[in-house]
Amino acid sequence: AHVLFLRQALGSQAVNRPVIDLHNSFNAIRQGFNPFNDPVSFFVGAFVFEDVGVTAYNGAAPLITDKQNVLAPAAGILATEAYHAGAIRRYLIEIRTLTVPNTGLTVEQLANAISNARNTLAGGGDQGLTVMGTPNNVAADANGVAFSRNTDGVLKIVYLNAQKQPGGFFPQGLNGQIK
Repeated sequence: AHVLFLRQALGSQAVNRPVIDLHNSFNAIRQGFNPFNDPVSFFVGAFVFEDVGVTAYNGAAPLITDKQNVLAPAAGILATEAYHAGAIRRYLIEIRTLTVPNTGLTVEQLANAISNARNTLAGGGDQGLTVMGTPNNVAADANGVAFSRNTDGVLKIVYLNAQKQPGGFFPQGLNGQIK
């Protein structure tokens, strides 16, 4: 539903779906990690995307020029992404001591490593499942406001490199003009 809404909102400016790699990209995160092997791995894989989605929508909000027709629905999508991210975090916190198959790491260790990698690539704006040993249901600042990422930060994460060169989840890059 989100993709259809966005395509309609963009009209003639909508671009074709880029090539997406959900195999090699996850192996780059942790050798042997496959989010499609089992439910635990699936939720860790979802953790990769949902927090980034929240920060990306939050960062993109000021760029929306059509305040009348697009801003409110986009804010609604942001809220939905935040619900998803929170639910995934809560579940992963509950199972944080389980070992993620084929990784040798617990859920907590792998999720925190993913968060640390996102921080390294994008220059901050991320928190793991636990902060100083305390469960962390929401990645947010001291005021409880969700972190925000600009397009550069999002691209570094989804390309899995600080140079923003095509790779990672989008081996041929994204389509269209990225602002």
